Parts: sequence; C-alpha cells; structure tokens
Amino acid sequence: MKEARPGSFEAAHDASIVWRYVVPSGHSPEDVQSPKYFRNMMREAAQQRVIGRNSWNKIECIWEDGSRYMLLMVMSVGQDLVQTVPIMNERLVKAQPGRKPSVPEGYKVEFIEGSGWRALSDKNYVVTEKVVTEDEALRAAVDHARSAS
Repeated sequence: MKEARPGSFEAAHDASIVWRYVVPSGHSPEDVQSPKYFRNMMREAAQQRVIGRNSWNKIECIWEDGSRYMLLMVMSVGQDLVQTVPIMNERLVKAQPGRKPSVPEGYKVEFIEGSGWRALSDKNYVVTEKVVTEDEALRAAVDHARSAS
C-alpha cells in the first residue's frame, strides 16, 4: 500500500458552495433528484472557485414539513440539466406504530405553506399551529376534543 503524503488541503468553504433549498411539501426525493428539477438554478449550481475544475457544489434539501433531509452533490451542469448524486437521504420523522386517529368531528388539520401544520377546533379556533408533523397537529386536535367534551 502506498503511503499518502498530501501537500495541502483546501478549505471546504472556499472550494465548494453548499446551497440550501426548502422542498415544498408533497415533492418526493425522486422529484428532487431529477436532472430537470433544479434547471432554473443552473447558474448557481455551476459556480466554480477555480475555473475549469469541478467544485463539487452541494444542495442541501430540507422538506418544508420537516419530514426529510437530503444532501445532493452536483456532478455536472449543462443543457438545462443539473446532474446530482445523493450523499445523504434521511427520513426525519418516523412513522408511528398503530392506527392514526381520525380527525374529531368539526375539527380541521391542515398544512399551511411556509408555516407548517395546524389544527382548528370545531369553532375555527386555533388549537395548535406551526408544528412540524401532521401527527402532532392531529394529536393536539384529538386531545382538545377530549378535554372540551
């Protein structure tokens, strides 16, 4: 085995760029990995610190509802395509065992873009808001309905 003798390292923050993208709820990891998905951001994805050398930029994808995190490495950019490879793909919110309780009669559990999940009572009062998962909002609605009766 040959002994490695690196002469120097590159500061990662200076060599490549990490872009953050908040993925809208309902988009799948497969959608995000499609070469056409980031075509409107080709200019940013292709930025290089050293001309002519791939900088291996990364795109950090965080799902709006907090359910998933994905880190993509940009392999190439061109012809309206951004080719990426997933480095990390984690589901952050695990499915709870058992049956999901139903929404109490008259209550609403809904997702508000940019804000998260919320639950409304049968009289349209906010029971909870800005929670990360649907289950949290649903549990709050069920608990509120039990305490109200």
